[in-house]
Amino acid sequence: MQQTLFKRKDAESKRNEVPFHSRPPISKNVSYGMHQRHLNDKEELLMKKYKCGYSTLVKHLIAERYNEEFSNEKKITII
Repeated sequence: MQQTLFKRKDAESKRNEVPFHSRPPISKNVSYGMHQRHLNDKEELLMKKYKCGYSTLVKHLIAERYNEEFSNEKKITII
């Protein structure tokens, strides 16, 4: 089956359809040193406790810590 790539004009018109306020997704990596591998076991336990994946766990913990540190400001929640 042949695939047809977008012509430049078509690609530009598709790109312009994205709303101005939307932002592209962000992906970040976490590196662990040799003596930090025990954290992976703790991550697994927390993911089981909260019944979520790694990404949701990180977002949840950031929101929780933010709410503790900046209790006078607007609270944030993770859906």
